[in-house]
Amino acid sequence: SKGFHVEVPIPPKPVTSQILRAVGNYICTVNNIQVADTKVWEVARVFRLPLTINTKTGYYCIPLDPLKLKEYTPQDIL
Repeated sequence: SKGFHVEVPIPPKPVTSQILRAVGNYICTVNNIQVADTKVWEVARVFRLPLTINTKTGYYCIPLDPLKLKEYTPQDIL
């Protein structure tokens, strides 16, 4: 409920919070993202099924095309 989420498909294996933080930091660095809420990078928040509704916000989980991500405005994503 704090913004948008990025799904990173990884092979099935145990994932720790340390791995998630490393992936999150990498995504921010590569995309020059200056502000990110790192509190949500934990194993308990790993996945939400596409097209499900967040019970707190009422927002849908909508997959975005990663190849078009730079074309989206924040308003497009909302």
